[in-house]
Amino acid sequence: MKSLRPRLPSPAMAVALLALFVALSGGAYAAAKIGAADIKKDAIRGKHIKAKAVKLTDLATTARFRRATGITPVQPVLRLAGLEIRYGCVFNGFDVVPELSAHTTVDDAHVYLGFTTGADGAGNSFFASDLNLDRGESFDLDRAKPSGQGTLLYDRPGGKVVSVTFGFRGAGASECRANGVATGG
Repeated sequence: MKSLRPRLPSPAMAVALLALFVALSGGAYAAAKIGAADIKKDAIRGKHIKAKAVKLTDLATTARFRRATGITPVQPVLRLAGLEIRYGCVFNGFDVVPELSAHTTVDDAHVYLGFTTGADGAGNSFFASDLNLDRGESFDLDRAKPSGQGTLLYDRPGGKVVSVTFGFRGAGASECRANGVATGG
């Protein structure tokens, strides 16, 4: 009958286990001691990164907004890299309509808008831009339309770029809504 007492590992196994633990702890030690300041600019290139190891959220900041309201004042719903999106549903004397606009915290920003009016893209498409959007100015995203969807590109001095995809609908106080996703920074 075999003994239930565990056997001690051989000296060779003990040395192998010790080497394994030292090797595994070396990576953790390096990760704890090496920071972004220790890596030279442009030292890490695409060829050094495993496929699918970097996600979009690792490279850029993402922000979302979603509002479904009755009559509300225009207020900020998204801020990212100097871009501010404001949204509200206001009574224009005849109906409740959406107001969606872009603002900047810097001077000399550029905004480009591709836009389709109407629900589900069943309307007119057009392009608009402002190549000198300054602090205190606004850029109209709803284009005085009751519903639509579009993409806004915001470029500020220094190279920061934000892309916003959005949609909105205003069909009276109960159906005033907007949503969007911004990526960049």
